[in-house]
Amino acid sequence: MTDSKMNVDTTILPDDVLLYINKEFYDLVEKLTSPNEAKILEIQQINSIHSFLLIKDLLEFINYDNADVQEIRDKICFKLSNNTFVIKPGVKSNIQYLTNLFTKKVNEQRTLTKRKRLSSEANPDEVLSEEDLKSLIIQAIQRWCTDNEELLGLGEFCFRENEHYTITSIDTEQASITCKCNEKIRLLKYRGKFQLSNYYRHYKSSNCSMLKRLRKSQSEKENSRFLSTIAALPPANARALLLSSTQSAILPNQTTNKRRFNSMSNDGNDLESKSKQKKF
Repeated sequence: MTDSKMNVDTTILPDDVLLYINKEFYDLVEKLTSPNEAKILEIQQINSIHSFLLIKDLLEFINYDNADVQEIRDKICFKLSNNTFVIKPGVKSNIQYLTNLFTKKVNEQRTLTKRKRLSSEANPDEVLSEEDLKSLIIQAIQRWCTDNEELLGLGEFCFRENEHYTITSIDTEQASITCKCNEKIRLLKYRGKFQLSNYYRHYKSSNCSMLKRLRKSQSEKENSRFLSTIAALPPANARALLLSSTQSAILPNQTTNKRRFNSMSNDGNDLESKSKQKKF
């Protein structure tokens, strides 16, 4: 069995790969692995390296009761005689390869950025290029998203340049970011670093129309997953879960109901197991 932390060569990746989104990103994945892996990501709207690395289980979706899922599931899984599915080893290894490759690239970029920052602090008169300044801003936003998942209410999510915001102007003293809700936010420099407090304040105010749309979309996805889970439960457990959700007036809350229907799924399995034991 090979080591899951095998050495990977990041030099095969373009220098600006961390900025790839949508088609550019899917084409890269297809080139590195196969069309199946690209489809796995596209169907889940995982459209960049950063969103890829934020998802804990990229293959969990194959259990969803959905026509689009069924189409890709038939390609990447073996169907067993008991109507369960097993993901093909090659698909698993390709996803692991991408995880190792992208993780190493991100770590290398962080190390490079840190070195540049330390060099800048040691040599305050050194002028960073516009691309270096832009990269520092993007990484700061990504760190903030990771640290403020609960505030954003979007789960494991990260704002992506050009998709959720655009760095519209940048120089050595100030920069501007335009959110996709068309709000323009000015960033000032303090002690050699751009301060993103104005940008963060924009989302904390909860008046951003783009953030509202993202939350609505996330809620719809959670609802779809919730209903798919109910469909897979034994009838008695499904009715109990629906009744519980109605009484609490949540359909479904991202954390509360997720725990609840996971618990009900486990209860359903226990009930089936006990029923089989009685028959014997």
